[in-house]
Amino acid sequence: MLSTLCTLLVFFIVNVCEAKQPDSLRLPEFISFSSKNKNYSRSEQSRVLLFSTVSHVGSVETSNWILHKRLLRLGFSHRIALCKDTDFQAKLIAQKIDHYALKNINAEPLAKRDLITQLRVVCKNDAIDIVQTHNLHDACCALKATQNLKIQVVLHFHQDYNPNMHRVAGISGAIAVSHHVLEFMKTENTTHKLGIKYFAHILVLPNKKKFTGYRSPFLSRKDFFRTHYNIDITDAPVMCMIAQFYKPEEHIPGGFRKNHALLIRAAAQLIHEHGKPVHVLFVGDGPSRAWHENLCYELHVEKYVHFLGYCSNTNDILHYSDFHILTSIGESCGSVHLEAAYMKKPSIGPTQTGAEYVIADGQTGLLFKNNDLEDVLCKIKLLIDNPDMRTHMGHNAFDFATGKKTFGKANLTFLETQYARAFIDFYNNIMKKNGLRKRS
Repeated sequence: MLSTLCTLLVFFIVNVCEAKQPDSLRLPEFISFSSKNKNYSRSEQSRVLLFSTVSHVGSVETSNWILHKRLLRLGFSHRIALCKDTDFQAKLIAQKIDHYALKNINAEPLAKRDLITQLRVVCKNDAIDIVQTHNLHDACCALKATQNLKIQVVLHFHQDYNPNMHRVAGISGAIAVSHHVLEFMKTENTTHKLGIKYFAHILVLPNKKKFTGYRSPFLSRKDFFRTHYNIDITDAPVMCMIAQFYKPEEHIPGGFRKNHALLIRAAAQLIHEHGKPVHVLFVGDGPSRAWHENLCYELHVEKYVHFLGYCSNTNDILHYSDFHILTSIGESCGSVHLEAAYMKKPSIGPTQTGAEYVIADGQTGLLFKNNDLEDVLCKIKLLIDNPDMRTHMGHNAFDFATGKKTFGKANLTFLETQYARAFIDFYNNIMKKNGLRKRS
């Protein structure tokens, strides 16, 4: 009994001492390549901090990366802070980009308090005015880290629905990646009294250079997939879907936001009922992948539906596909449709999502009624049966994505420099309204 009490006492003292540790004892690690990148010097006082705790490199991290590169191009000073030992950090190290490496809460869930402390140190040391986040978790961390500091927290949001918006009460600004997201955030701001004063709609742009400068591997389609993925592709049409396999969400019909199951069921009907063999390539990984693989076996389409996992060579996969499809129930923007467009591939996407702003129905691709099996089946059959239509739509999609054409509601508003300038204008507006120094 006495030994147990002593152990508890020691545990209490250690935790109290740790809680009272000064910031300097838990400093974040600063990874510097300043000799290679003159835009970053340790003494420079940055004003905007791009903060992310996500471990994998998905669409959100890619947009963060693109924003960073374009802000640099315009000479806008900022910092990046992220969790160490992640895929995102590996990407920055490979490109010799300065950044702060914070505690990896993905590997050490109990280290969240240290991460918040480190984030606070970064904000104070670099005189940060604005912390930009990309999800609710990171926004909550930033709000705690900047408590009692004259620092504004901004949420760059990529979802058109989330039941937990009340958690980010206190953020100053919100950047929406589509009109759907913008309206959702304004409604939530009023409903939950979040206190958001500044709103902006800025479309997420993919890394155009990765696609427009593409050179094919000079392999046949069959040889490419056999060589790189050990799968056999027949002469049947090929469609690809690039999306993570997220865990189920209670508020979404069917449970899965990306709705891979709808495409699997459509493929099963095409193959078994309509006699139209087709290959489906799923690019992405996640906790629900095994469930979807089992569904393929239940519907007897395992020979036609291929799970490629996480892939960095999405340009290759799009090149060897006949068209791209995304069946998400909720999709804020669907920037992957633009990636397909850069590769001159038409896309199929759902209505009532951001796809309506990047797909011109009947011209750069096709829109189907959200979560409607019969309608998506109809649109897939249309592209399968009309290769000339696919080619024509693919060329239109390329002209749209590169800014050569606009198609009504689908209007690519932000080109490369305008994209970064839109963020800078948003930052400066917040700084001006809060009496902070304006950056050029």
